[in-house]
Amino acid sequence: MKASLDTVRLKLDRAEEHLNAIAAVLDKFSIGRCEFIPEEDEETHLGFQRVHLPKPPAQLPLMIADFLYNIRSALDHLVWQLVLAQNSVPQKGKTAFPICDNRENFETQRKRHRLDGVPDRAVVLIESFQPYAGRDQTLRTLSSLHERDKHQTLNLTTAVASDTFINWTSGNSTYLQTFLGGEELRDGEIFGGISIPLDDPEIVAMSGRQESLASFRERFLNAKAQGEAAIFVAFGDTEAEELEPFRVERVLQAILERVRDQIIPSFGPFFA
Repeated sequence: MKASLDTVRLKLDRAEEHLNAIAAVLDKFSIGRCEFIPEEDEETHLGFQRVHLPKPPAQLPLMIADFLYNIRSALDHLVWQLVLAQNSVPQKGKTAFPICDNRENFETQRKRHRLDGVPDRAVVLIESFQPYAGRDQTLRTLSSLHERDKHQTLNLTTAVASDTFINWTSGNSTYLQTFLGGEELRDGEIFGGISIPLDDPEIVAMSGRQESLASFRERFLNAKAQGEAAIFVAFGDTEAEELEPFRVERVLQAILERVRDQIIPSFGPFFA
């Protein structure tokens, strides 16, 4: 069989299908309820409000995994076909497209026969796309996300709110309405990073109300703040945060465009 980029393109087409499906899911998740729930740290007696947003769809990490697999596989197919184009025999379990953070690791991958049979000019080109060889960290992000999913756990996603309308209420009455335009609120974080001592009498004096400390504490813990927000989904708990903002659809789109539109076409002359 003649070497070609056909299987590489099929993998990338499949990745794009997954990305379109992910975008459809995220589009339905673009507006949601936002709440600030008051809490008290039992040890420090500091009071704060924690941001609560809807949880991203449970199937989303699995859809992301399918996307990542096809992109990563397309790169490995590329190297396999490069070897075939030289009338050489690829090595099962070894021939692959390395993604390395430094040149030492890249040379280690070469010693492990990842690029055996690949023409020297193509090896130079592959190295030029390594994260350490330039400022573009897209492949590092791809590798980090894919390796986490493949060997460790599903990639975590978290909801982030922006352009948030909030009604602040106490009892049955609304005492304040606010609009947080452009401020991003991540699910689970402490609103504003602010906490106040609920066991300090001076905090009552600062409030300007004539009430006891116990009454102030009760009023704080019973206060409600809820409303609606524009919501996007971001990757959470990952070291690969070079692509900002770390929105799921933007990160995946950047990975697809980098591989499909820049990396793969560079190897076209080897199959002419």
